[in-house]
Amino acid sequence: MAVVKPGIGLGGLSGTSGGAVFATLRDGTVIVRERPGWRGSPTRAQTLSRQAFRRAAGSWGGLTREEQASWLAWARLSDPFAGADGAVRAYVSLAVRWLAVNPMGTPPKLPPAAPFAGDAVAVAATAAPGALVYSPDRANAAGIVTELLGVRVRSWLANPRDRDFRALGQAAFSGAGAAVSVPVKSGRYATAVRFVRVASGQSSSVLRLGVLGVG
Repeated sequence: MAVVKPGIGLGGLSGTSGGAVFATLRDGTVIVRERPGWRGSPTRAQTLSRQAFRRAAGSWGGLTREEQASWLAWARLSDPFAGADGAVRAYVSLAVRWLAVNPMGTPPKLPPAAPFAGDAVAVAATAAPGALVYSPDRANAAGIVTELLGVRVRSWLANPRDRDFRALGQAAFSGAGAAVSVPVKSGRYATAVRFVRVASGQSSSVLRLGVLGVG
C-alpha cells in the first residue's frame, strides 16, 4: 500500500484502475493498493511486480506540481476528460513497467515525448509439464523487451480483461527459437504478451495467445 500526497487536486479519488485500487481518506490523503491477484504463495515474478508497484505508487508524491500536471496533460491525450485519477494511473502504470525492466533505477518524472507502437515479434505460447513456454519468431528490436503475461482461469472459453493478466516475467528475445519457460502450477491459463520500451516504460496493447492447460 502506498500513500499519495495530494498534488493536482486528488479529492474524491476512489475505485479501481488497471492494477490499482484507489481510496480517499477523510483528510484527503489518497491510498493506492495493488489489486488482489492469485491466491497462495506469490511467485518471484509476482513479488517483484508488487515491489515495483509500491515503489511506483510511492514515487508519485515526490513529483513537483509541474511534473504532476505534465502527467495529467499526457493522460488527456488518450482521454480528454481525464482528471487527477487519470494522471496517477498514467504515471503509476508507466512507472511499474519501467521498474520491471529497470529495477535499480528511478522512474522518469516526465511522460514520454513520443508514442510507442510495439514490436514486430510474433510470440506463440505452449504448455509444458509445470510451465508455460513463450516462443518468438524473431528477435526483439533494440531497446524493447517482451512482457510475458498469464492469468489462471477456470474455463477453456475464458476471456479475461486485459487488466486481469499478471506479469510472469520479461524476455529480450535474441531470435527465432529463443523460447522462455515460466514455471507455473497445474491448471488452465489465459496467456498473452505485450512489448515494453526499456527507456520509457511505455507498453503496447495486450496480445492474447490463447488458453492452455498445464499438468
